[in-house]
Amino acid sequence: MDPIEQSNDLRALFEKNRDSEDPAKLKLAYRAWRICVPNFIGPQSAWLAREMHERPDNDERRVAYRKLQDRCKNFSDFTDAQLATQSAYQKELWLTGKTKTPGEIATSLLATGDLDAALLAAKTVLDSHDLKGVESLRGFFSAYLRDQHNGDEELAAIDELRAAAYTVAACQMGLECGPNSIMAIEHCLYTGQCTGGIVERYLSALDQPSEKETLLAESKIIVERMQAHRK
Repeated sequence: MDPIEQSNDLRALFEKNRDSEDPAKLKLAYRAWRICVPNFIGPQSAWLAREMHERPDNDERRVAYRKLQDRCKNFSDFTDAQLATQSAYQKELWLTGKTKTPGEIATSLLATGDLDAALLAAKTVLDSHDLKGVESLRGFFSAYLRDQHNGDEELAAIDELRAAAYTVAACQMGLECGPNSIMAIEHCLYTGQCTGGIVERYLSALDQPSEKETLLAESKIIVERMQAHRK
């Protein structure tokens, strides 16, 4: 089980893991930080708070906001100086690659022009069965396919479906993507899609049956590839 999903106190999870020598625990702390800061804590959180306050109390996005805010509330006792110091430190950890997701690492390699290394990094994630890592490949493949097709508008929509298939495949393989998962709560808050789990939301957002078929067909290829490697 994902410790992030199991925690009702992301500040406590952050404090427990933020200075760890274990890369996985360090990344766990960073994920807790990114969920809570700056969206709920610090100067940049004000616009979101105002927008949510203007919504009816039972508005689905406002409900999602409160759910995340409740998990993040213990971050609120940071002083401004502590927040600035920790923000700088967390940024440094990310920039040096210590807390980047596998997808972000692959995307960084792609940005430097090292395509072979980027694709190898993506392959390694798929072979590892790190479901959170697989989900993070969506951003990488979106950038990779866009580059491969030189911004061809006719292919862009299909490319985005092929990229989104990595999130769908990770969910189908067991990543926590249900209606009460943090991923779904964040998705509701920022997109307004709040019904069902992540896969159901992705499918319902597509207008054409052919688009739904493409997304599911692409995710099936990814799942089968991961299952084959497991054998």
